[in-house]
Amino acid sequence: MVGGQLAEAGEILLGPLRTVLEQRTVPSTAGPVEVVASELGAAAEVRGALAVALDEARVSGSLGVSA
Repeated sequence: MVGGQLAEAGEILLGPLRTVLEQRTVPSTAGPVEVVASELGAAAEVRGALAVALDEARVSGSLGVSA
């Protein structure tokens, strides 16, 4: 997933990115990788970072919530 200002470039960026990924990476046993633009807008990076931080806090027990 490509987010923020890079996602605004659309297929101008995503098309070549898909091509390079297909050429230079080992195929995944989980299936094909889909390269798409984020639908969350300009705050996608902040929302993602917050989600990771909250998940880490939950796993470590620092929020008082069990995993």
